Formats: sequence, C-alpha cells, structure tokens
Amino acid sequence: MSLDVQLADKHAAHAHLCRKEMDVQIMHAVKEIGVEGLLGLERGDSKGRDELTRHLLRKSASAAGLLTSDSWPGLTKAHEAATQSSSSSLQAAADKMLRRQQKVRDAVEQQVARETQALRSQIAEEASERRQLHARLKQLRGEERSRLEASVPVKTVRGFSINPDFKSKPLPPITKRAVLRVDTRATGLTYFEMG
Repeated sequence: MSLDVQLADKHAAHAHLCRKEMDVQIMHAVKEIGVEGLLGLERGDSKGRDELTRHLLRKSASAAGLLTSDSWPGLTKAHEAATQSSSSSLQAAADKMLRRQQKVRDAVEQQVARETQALRSQIAEEASERRQLHARLKQLRGEERSRLEASVPVKTVRGFSINPDFKSKPLPPITKRAVLRVDTRATGLTYFEMG
C-alpha cells in the first residue's frame, strides 16, 4: 500500500469523524435553539442560521474547520467574527482578572505596611518602657541594699575573753561496744549496727 493511499484513507477517516461530530453538534445546537430556530432555518431565516453557526463555531474546532472550508464558503466571515469575539472576550476576562489580582495585591501590601508600622511603633514603646522599668528596678535595688547595709551594725572584735562561769559537760561513759556494720539506705541517712 503506498503512502498516497494511506494518507487518503486517513484524510477520509478524519473527514468522516468531523462530519459525525458536526452532526452531534448540530443536534445539540438545535436543542439549544429550539423550535423557533428550527422553523427559522427551514424558512431560510438568516438569524437562526447565524445563531446555529455561531454556536457550532464556538463549541467545536473540527466543525468550525468543516464549516469554514471551501464546501461552506459563506461561513468564513461568521467563523472569523466568532473567533475574534471569543478571543476578545477571553482577553477582556484575562485583563479583568489581572486588574482584580493587582488590586488585591495592592490592598494586601498597604495592609501589611500599616501593620508593620503599627508593630514597629509598639516595639519601640515596649522597649522604652522596658528600659524605664529596668532603670527603676536598678534604683530600688540600690536603695534597698544601702538601707540593709545601714541597718546592720558592724561590731568589731576587740579581744576574746573566756567566761569564768563556763563549765564543760561531762563526756558519756566509755563502753566496749563497737560498730559492726554501716548501712546507707537513703541520701543523708546512715544506719550503724552496734555490737
């Protein structure tokens, strides 16, 4: 099978699929246009035909390709108008969305700037208040230290004298008991087993 035959078969299959798609699109367009539009198409009313053509051109690129081909020469202008209006409406929607995003971005930046300024002023106020409190605390501690030092009298030692009335206590009697075992069970508690 030659390449020309294969290309011709592919082209025929593609044209057949495009016609099938156009039939489905026409069926949907007729559902949307309704009975009045169908009657207008029967009478040859240009309004119904133009509406159906616009619908087909908007919904299907392949139907638009068939309609704007040489077999449908009168619809080229309608396809161009539909394509132009859809691209201009898409461009307008995109521009509107970009303007809205820019507006939101500007509003957010302004809000952030206001909040940043408010936070900076609050931080500066708190820092100055902290410095004042620190200076006041330092002053109070100095006053308390000087008051405590002034209230405690300092005695000087002139000499050590023994009290003549002092009597030492007698030591307990000596026993023959001895420590057999030492046990430490807890911190600071030591048990001695005497024997």
